[in-house]
Amino acid sequence: LNSLMDTNSVMLNLIISIVKSICAIILLVHVIACVWVGIGRVDEEAWVFRKGLLEAGSSHQYSIAFLWSLTQFTGAFADPWGDQTKGERVFSTFALLFGFLMASCFVSNITSLMTQISMVANHQSHQLKVLTRYLQ
Repeated sequence: LNSLMDTNSVMLNLIISIVKSICAIILLVHVIACVWVGIGRVDEEAWVFRKGLLEAGSSHQYSIAFLWSLTQFTGAFADPWGDQTKGERVFSTFALLFGFLMASCFVSNITSLMTQISMVANHQSHQLKVLTRYLQ
């Protein structure tokens, strides 16, 4: 019985690790989005001004920047705003490379954790079969 409880504890720790990984990615996307909004506000040729979003409000600018930041983590270059200033071009290149690397690490980490969860579940199933045979 203690072994089953230990298995559940290991499973819970693995699930918590997955949630922590997801939260870390969301935090990184948030930070990149905040910097992107900042870059968009410092130059009158930047994306916030070019698209007439200065009066749209911070939350609207942030939502667009969050989406832009999230696309950087896919490894696909999807920039509907067109990075035209030097600062935008430099930062978008950095964000794309960083996002691609972080997404690769995230997928690797999640794959490893899911494999561990599968192994724990198989071990738990095996223990229950042994217990069932013993009790019969």
